[in-house]
Amino acid sequence: MTTNIEETLYRQFGSQHKAGDVIFQEGDPGNLVYLIQQGKIQISKAMGDRTKVLAVLSRGEFFGEMALISEKPRSATASALDDCRLLALDKKLFFKILRSNYDITVRLVEQLAGRLKTANQQLETVLFTDTVTRLVKYFENTATGERGINLSDLAFELGVLEERLKKIIDKFEEKQIIRIEEDRVIVTDSEKLSKLKNFLFLKEEFGPVG
Repeated sequence: MTTNIEETLYRQFGSQHKAGDVIFQEGDPGNLVYLIQQGKIQISKAMGDRTKVLAVLSRGEFFGEMALISEKPRSATASALDDCRLLALDKKLFFKILRSNYDITVRLVEQLAGRLKTANQQLETVLFTDTVTRLVKYFENTATGERGINLSDLAFELGVLEERLKKIIDKFEEKQIIRIEEDRVIVTDSEKLSKLKNFLFLKEEFGPVG
């Protein structure tokens, strides 16, 4: 979408939001899809007494399209991380734009494909029953070496007890695969992590020998 088209649409369908504003909440009607023109949007979901961040989106990305297409309530909450400019498009206008602009259609398909890949990776991680394997797979899929993650959040993410996870993390740290820095877990040796993953997968495939 060119800047001129965005500006034209913004005059009719644009909105501004301050940091902390909730764009929509889980359970709300899904009658609009949004395109981010400026700022960042956090997509999160309530899980028991915790909130899980599903994604952080920035300029050029759509959100809210699944509820619009499926005509079901919102499955997550969207909130502004900083001051944002958004385009809010109803279903008729959204599909009209998709039909008339190839670049936007390709952009949306690429975004949906990326989100599906992430969802599949998360599901694959959760399906591992062995905590060590699950942890290794999680690190591999989420590039934690670049950003780290809080230990409590990691236990929640993997669905394991924090005490059990702490013992495994301590072993990983002893082997210099990871380090703990200001209560965050950071991968320091991707090669060792890869070797451990291969060992665990072979063990899972062949089982105990002898």
